[in-house]
Amino acid sequence: MKPVTYRPISEIYADGFWKIWTDPDVIQYTNIEKPCTPEEIREKIHALERFHVFAVLRGDEVIGVVGCLRISPAKDEYGFFYQFQKSVWGKGYASHAAAWMLGWMRGRYQHSVILADVITENAASEKILRHFGFQCVSEKQTVHKGKQATLRSYMLEYQDTP
Repeated sequence: MKPVTYRPISEIYADGFWKIWTDPDVIQYTNIEKPCTPEEIREKIHALERFHVFAVLRGDEVIGVVGCLRISPAKDEYGFFYQFQKSVWGKGYASHAAAWMLGWMRGRYQHSVILADVITENAASEKILRHFGFQCVSEKQTVHKGKQATLRSYMLEYQDTP
């Protein structure tokens, strides 16, 4: 695996997100309904800029995005997500980004709760969540992109030790 860096999401990376947010294989397990247009990519970037969201760069190339969206300030809850170009799947980049993001969050929010939802067909993402200590807290049947699916909700609680 080549070294990566993490930079706050910004419109300067819009071209790089094209390979992520327009690929049907990449977005199939996300809440992105259809491949994004260039304008939708810019809108998505601007919406995510107010959260803890980072472009994952290998050299100058955007290969992914990782972040935590604040869900509930009162409960200090964040929604964890990541998405990567198909060309880097299975090479350890998602695990590396997850470790980096969770460490970044732990350094700032020692008492936070990190939540993540996964469609069970996305076994690779479930494996990553379990590796980092996420616990499955619920499972429900749902319709995802017009098909029956099982959605599992995971939780990671940070306690007093950073």
